[in-house]
Amino acid sequence: MLATCLSPTTGEPVPCYTPSYPSTGSLSTLATITAFGFFLSVLPSYVSSKPLARTLTSFTSGALFTLALLITGLASPQKVLQFFSFLPGRTDHFDPSLALIMLFGVLPSVVHNLVRGFDKPPALESQFSFPRKTGWRDWDWRFLLGNAVFGVCWGAIGVCPGPGIVRSILHPTWGCVWLLSFCAGSVVGI
Repeated sequence: MLATCLSPTTGEPVPCYTPSYPSTGSLSTLATITAFGFFLSVLPSYVSSKPLARTLTSFTSGALFTLALLITGLASPQKVLQFFSFLPGRTDHFDPSLALIMLFGVLPSVVHNLVRGFDKPPALESQFSFPRKTGWRDWDWRFLLGNAVFGVCWGAIGVCPGPGIVRSILHPTWGCVWLLSFCAGSVVGI
């Protein structure tokens, strides 16, 4: 028996992996948000002060990331948990849409960097800043343990830090407990 979810457009039960398409109203909202996102992304290029342009870039990146988390449903732990339910015996709840979200979030950036290359520096910097640490010799037990705990906790409760902060704003009671736990974990992990 396949697990069912409610269709966002009709409200009727459908298999969880059934694609849904936005209504005309949702489509116009998405188009407006996309236009607003494009405006925010080009705004820093019209500012003459580099520090102000950096601040605007940071703000607009965070705003666009938050909007994307809300629109795609990544602020909902259920969406993440359905993606991780690909293990044998749990595939009836599997929702592969998270992979598509990640693909379409990363692919444009990869293509842009391949086309542009790394010959010219970024717009707001004098040179690229690549990580200096590479390879196994820079990994320590804290790095490996931190990654393992992050992965297990993300898979167990479906909350990643970015979506967790957004969800904390939407659900303050849950957010207070989550943020306190997150901060305690950060302090212990230092």
